[in-house]
Amino acid sequence: MFFTIEFAPSCFIQIKSNIVQNPFSKSIVSFLRSKNVFQRIRKISIYILVSGALVLTNGCERIQNILVEVLGASDKYKAEGNTNLLQPIYSGKDETKEKISISLKEVSAGFRQPTDIQFPPGETEIFLITEQKGKLRWGKVRKNETGTLLTLNVLSVSEQGLLGLAFHPDFAKNGKLYLNYVLKVNGKDTSRVSEWVVSSPKDLVNSKITSERIIMEVIQPYPNHNAGQLAFGPDQHLYVGWGDGGWMGDPKKNGQNPKTFLGSMLRIDVNSTENGKGYKVPQDNPFIKDSCCVPETFAYGFRNPWRYSFDPKGRLILADVGQDLWEEINIVERGKITDGTLGKRVIALIRSRIVEKKV
Repeated sequence: MFFTIEFAPSCFIQIKSNIVQNPFSKSIVSFLRSKNVFQRIRKISIYILVSGALVLTNGCERIQNILVEVLGASDKYKAEGNTNLLQPIYSGKDETKEKISISLKEVSAGFRQPTDIQFPPGETEIFLITEQKGKLRWGKVRKNETGTLLTLNVLSVSEQGLLGLAFHPDFAKNGKLYLNYVLKVNGKDTSRVSEWVVSSPKDLVNSKITSERIIMEVIQPYPNHNAGQLAFGPDQHLYVGWGDGGWMGDPKKNGQNPKTFLGSMLRIDVNSTENGKGYKVPQDNPFIKDSCCVPETFAYGFRNPWRYSFDPKGRLILADVGQDLWEEINIVERGKITDGTLGKRVIALIRSRIVEKKV
């Protein structure tokens, strides 16, 4: 078979930036769908003509979206367990909930495409902020002063870029911080989590980055759903959330594949190393003795866990990005989702649409 539904990122970049949707391309797509043309010619070379027409009118992104929708994808990975147990803690109209007064006040300005902001442990004045294009900058709350601490060469198409930052719990002593960013490695789009050491952790304004240590790398099949958040838990371990790798409908089924890092929340110990890795797997990880999953797994079944943090009770609260109409806020615990306890071999989070709540 000469045909593939995967497209190189270079094609995605070149076409997306220059071609927009137009009535002609939409007419082609509507006609082909209405006449079931895709189904009738699935195995013959006319696909080349269809692909060519769509490239000229709408680009690689549109082609891949349509072909994945028509041809489908492997059902090798499916959710296990009884999903009826998974009930949201709250489901209803927002106006029936108690209101919380929120106000906004500008404390610093001049940043471009900020993706994350974090304060060092115990600090309330100086913060670090990541920008999608690859800059790590510092800022001050009471004074509109900013500066650049580090500049990285990153990929920044779609949802790629410099995406996440976390300070080591002992940052004041060891000066270690962690970044999550996307770059080219051996010709492939790759997410990298790395450890950096700041020369003067108590004086970020005059500090320099002295070294980088790669913790882990994950190849990304598409330029979206790369997640990006990093956070240390109360247990001092680093929690790394990965999206399903991208595209509409999770065509590669990474969200339900426990053998991949994609679509998962990982829990690792960055204070130790083992087996040539830049980290050690905690011995109390929930799936470490279960062959169903990679041992780093804390939970899986996510679409794109873009943001998460730990509440005062130590619970992991996670915002999982939806597709068209739905978003989720999940309480993620060992083998649990909200109040529903799941069995040992059942995924800790089912695919986002199963427990949807309308925003």
